[in-house]
Amino acid sequence: MIGSRLPRLEDHALLTGRGRFVDDVAIADPLHAAFVRSPHPHALIRAVRTAAARALPGVFAVLALDDIAPAMARRRMVRTSNSGTPLDRCWAFALADGEVSYVGEPVAIVLAANRYLAEDAAALVDVDYEVLACAADCRKAALAGAPAVRREVSSNVISLYRLGYGDIDAAFANAAHVFRESFWPHRGGAHSIEGRGIAVEYRASDGSLTVYASTQKAHDLLNTLASSLGVDENRLRVATPDIGGGFGPKLCVYAEDVAVTASAKLVGRSVKWIEDRREHFLGAVQERDQHWFMEIALDAAGRIVGLRGRPAINGFAQPRCADRAGGCPRRLSDYRDVGTLHHELPRVSSRSKAMGECVVRLLLAWILISFELSGAALAFQDCGGSPKLRVFWEKELISVGGVFFQMRKEKLGKKSARLVGHDMIFVHSGNDSNVLIHNGTSTHYKCSRGEGAGGAAKAHPEPYVANQQ
Repeated sequence: MIGSRLPRLEDHALLTGRGRFVDDVAIADPLHAAFVRSPHPHALIRAVRTAAARALPGVFAVLALDDIAPAMARRRMVRTSNSGTPLDRCWAFALADGEVSYVGEPVAIVLAANRYLAEDAAALVDVDYEVLACAADCRKAALAGAPAVRREVSSNVISLYRLGYGDIDAAFANAAHVFRESFWPHRGGAHSIEGRGIAVEYRASDGSLTVYASTQKAHDLLNTLASSLGVDENRLRVATPDIGGGFGPKLCVYAEDVAVTASAKLVGRSVKWIEDRREHFLGAVQERDQHWFMEIALDAAGRIVGLRGRPAINGFAQPRCADRAGGCPRRLSDYRDVGTLHHELPRVSSRSKAMGECVVRLLLAWILISFELSGAALAFQDCGGSPKLRVFWEKELISVGGVFFQMRKEKLGKKSARLVGHDMIFVHSGNDSNVLIHNGTSTHYKCSRGEGAGGAAKAHPEPYVANQQ
């Protein structure tokens, strides 16, 4: 198969309009769901008045958390962090449990004969809120005395990692060059053509459930629903039809997934919910919104002898992977010329929707390595002009040796800045030659695209992971 052209099986149906997405799945006589969502970033719920909504013709039920609780094994999702620690105070409730912690948090679910009626009824639900103080900036949220993201927590700091190796203080004290920089990668959100959606088919004959979902992790959704609802896995099936894009937000299990499935189990009817674009802005996970302060130390020859930093990483109000921030610094031991390393990585809850997976590691790698290379380039002020280095990351490739980054070529006249492997950088120096930084040494090099030099890697002590909280 290697080198052969393999025809794609799915293209014909998708390109001819015959794709089958969640909203296309035919389920007999389903109820349609709409959600009542919080307009506040932080508030207590004093009352949920549903009489006017329930009186609307065609409305089957209006349910809050107390109403669907009998169909659940527990009121909130409790999942295990990457370190094996249960994060029982971080995960979402199926519906708000007396308190809302971000704009768009589901408070109640409306079941009706069609989506139009469900939306109209949701607008009639009267929620009495007591608005509380909040901190939307993760830097302020991490400070002592900041308003807690929820009443049940005493601090907004979810987890704290200290990672590194070597004597970082000595490295900086003896460095010939020290560069400092702050970074703010802003918040971002992925918007696939098809939003989230879930259709739960209830079989009255045996009480089993078939869940059709636009998800990137069907097995994770199955396991979470089975544990949240107390349903045996052989009576629960999760199927994914065609997916109209995912890009990360569909990797997560959401409160809406649990609420819709629990409602179907409770009322003994099939239930369908298809997210609209406004709901995606409010309820789907977002990413980044991190503040980094980084320092790099170099010797007189431009070798990197130390790298340290402390970010404030926004875990948002209900983080989806609350200790994922620790992955990348451990991999920097593969980056051969970093003599010492120390990073403190706190994850902080602030007043917003949930954080998506994997983003922290990719973003951290982009910041650290681009900062390392830029700082190293600045150390070579005597190489025929002011060196310039532009980095534009294209993708992360995992290999046996660690992380290999492929860089998109950035034209600088007839020259280009490139990264080859872990330890080789071409830096345009403003004259006819280029500076080649390779294993900590610098030489002038006539740049031909794709050329490079070999060299043995320098061994590092094992990185430490200490004081994980």
